[in-house]
Amino acid sequence: MFYEVDADSKSLSVESSVKLECDPDGSGCPVSRWTARLSVPASAQIQDVSSENGEVLDYERTGNTLTVRTETPPTRSELINVGYVIDRNAQQVTENLYTRSISLPGFSGEQTSGTLTVQDFISARSGNGFRYSVDKNTVNFTGTGATNFVTAFGQGDKAEYFEFFGKPVENSSKAYKISVGTLGVTNRFERFPAAVIDAEVYNRTVNEWSAGQYTNATIYLRDSLGDDEKPVLAHETVHGLNDQALGWRSRSSWFDEGTAKYVEFLVRKSSGDYTREVFGEPVSYTRNKDGRRYRYTLPSEGDKDRLWAYYESNSSWMKNWGPKQGNREFGYAYSELVVRNYIQNGGRLSQLYQDIRSESYQTDEEKWRGLSQHIDTTPCKYESRERFESCLDDVNSFDYPVYTVTDIKKTNRSLNVQQLEVEEPEPVRRPESIEVQRASSWLNGFFESLMGFLNSWK
Repeated sequence: MFYEVDADSKSLSVESSVKLECDPDGSGCPVSRWTARLSVPASAQIQDVSSENGEVLDYERTGNTLTVRTETPPTRSELINVGYVIDRNAQQVTENLYTRSISLPGFSGEQTSGTLTVQDFISARSGNGFRYSVDKNTVNFTGTGATNFVTAFGQGDKAEYFEFFGKPVENSSKAYKISVGTLGVTNRFERFPAAVIDAEVYNRTVNEWSAGQYTNATIYLRDSLGDDEKPVLAHETVHGLNDQALGWRSRSSWFDEGTAKYVEFLVRKSSGDYTREVFGEPVSYTRNKDGRRYRYTLPSEGDKDRLWAYYESNSSWMKNWGPKQGNREFGYAYSELVVRNYIQNGGRLSQLYQDIRSESYQTDEEKWRGLSQHIDTTPCKYESRERFESCLDDVNSFDYPVYTVTDIKKTNRSLNVQQLEVEEPEPVRRPESIEVQRASSWLNGFFESLMGFLNSWK
C-alpha cells in the first residue's frame, strides 16, 4: 500500500492506494472482477474510491472494513485509490504545541510506504520497525504491514536544537551536544519539541514523580527546575535519541535509563556541579551565601546494602525493570551503575551504539541476554563484600570524560567529537551538616567552661 497523509491541528486527510497484481501469465486474476477488503478508521469520511484510470468503483462499508469491487474483468494488475478525511482535533499538549496519532492499515507481509506531511512539523516516531527519513515538513516512510505514527507540531521558541513551548532552557545546546558527543547519534529532525509545563499541570497530565519525560516524540519538563533544568533536558534528550537510534520494542528500560542518567551526570559535572555517587557515600560540600558558610550534603543514589542483598539473593528483576513499576531509586541507580562501570572499565558508548544499533530485541529476556554480550549487567557482583565495596569505590572515584560535538550537520555523517576540560570541585565527604557542627562546638565549649567553673571550687 502507498499513503499520502496530510495533517494539521483540525483534521487528517489520507489518500491511499493498493495495487492488486496478477501473476505474470494472468493466471492469478479473478474470473470476473477484483474484490478488495481494506481497513479504514471508523471515524473516516470516504471522499473517493476509484481505479487508476479514474473510474469510480463500487464499494460497501461495514464498520472499519471497506469492500471495493471493480467493474471490468481484470486481465492485468490494477491500482485502487481510496481517499478519506478524519475531522478530529489533534491533542493539545500546551499552548501552540500539538501531537497527533495516525494509524495506517496494511497487509501482513506486504510493503507499506508513503509520505506524511504536517503543517508546522517538528518531530515524529513510527511503530512496527518502519524506516523513515525527513525532508522539511514531510516524513517519507517504508516498512511491512500496518504501522502508526505519532507526530508533534506547532510554533514555539526555536533554539539551535530544541523548540520550546514555555520558558526556554538557557544554553540548551550544551545538553544536546554532550548527549550527541557521548552516544555518537544525532536527532533525525532539526529540533526536539520541549514543553515546559506548570508543576500542577505536569502532575495531572504527565506524572507526579518525574522532573521530565520523553513520550510521543516530545520532551516534557516541569517548570522552575532551577539548576536541574539543563541536566534533566539532557536526560530526556537521550531518551529521544535512543528512541530513534535503537527502537527496541521490549518493555524494560534499564539500558535507556542508565544512559540517560549517565549523560545527566556528565552535564552536571561539565558545569562544575557536585554529583552524587551511585551505591556509594554521601557527598558534602560548602558554599558561601549572604556572608555565611553553609554545608550541603548529596545523598548516594541507591543504598549499597540493598544492592548487596539483591546480589546475595540472586535476584534478577532488573532485567524487566521500568520506572512505572516502582523501585525507582534502586532501579535508576542500578541502571546508571551498569553504564558507569562500563565506562570505568574502558568502554565508550559511541562504540557500543555502533555495535548494537542493528540488533533487535522483542522481549526483556532477549534484550538482557543480548546486551550482556557487550556490557556487564551485574556490575560489582562479587562473593566478597570487600571486593564489592572496592569495585563501587572504583566506579565512584573514576574521572569520567565529558565529550561534546561541534559543527553538527545533517549532511555530514561524521561528528567532530571533542573532550571537554572539566575542573571538578573536590568534595568534602563528611555527611554531617554545618548546623550539627556548630551545635557540637557550642556544647563542647559549654561543658569545658562548666568543668573549669566546678574545678575552681575544689
